Amino acid sequence: MSREATINWKKGHPRAVHIISRRYRQNHRAEIRANALKSKRLHFESTLLAQARCRARKRGQPFAITLADIFIPELCPVFGIPLHREGRDGRSAPDFPTLDCLIPGQGYVPGNVFVISSRANRLKSDASWQELQMLASWTRAEISHVKR
Repeated sequence: MSREATINWKKGHPRAVHIISRRYRQNHRAEIRANALKSKRLHFESTLLAQARCRARKRGQPFAITLADIFIPELCPVFGIPLHREGRDGRSAPDFPTLDCLIPGQGYVPGNVFVISSRANRLKSDASWQELQMLASWTRAEISHVKR
C-alpha cells in the first residue's frame, strides 16, 4: 500500500486506527518508554525549555528564552555537586539538573534563568542552615549581575 493510500485509509477508519494504535502501545510499552527516555536524554535542553514554557503559560509569567539561554554546567553552581541527567529516577534525584528563575517574578527571561540541581531547587521546603547559606551566597552574587 502506498503512503497516500495508507493516509486515506486512516482518514476513513479513525476507530480502527485508534484500536490498532492502542493495541500496539499495550504490546510495546517497554520499547516505547525506552525510546521516550532516550529521546529525552538526547534533547534534554529542549525538554527543559518546553517544560518551562508550559509553567510560564500556567503561571502567566513572561517567557522569552531560547535554547541558547539554557546552559547545563557540569557542576551545580549552588552546591558544586556533579549534575547527572540520566541513570537516575528523574527529578527525585538531588543531582538532577533543573531550570530555575533567580527572581521568580521576572519569569523566564534571559539572565534570570539558571540550571541548578533539583536539591537546590527544592530547598524552600526542607533546607539545612548550611545549605541555605550556600544558596544565599550564590543568589546574592547572581542578583548583583542581573540587576538592571
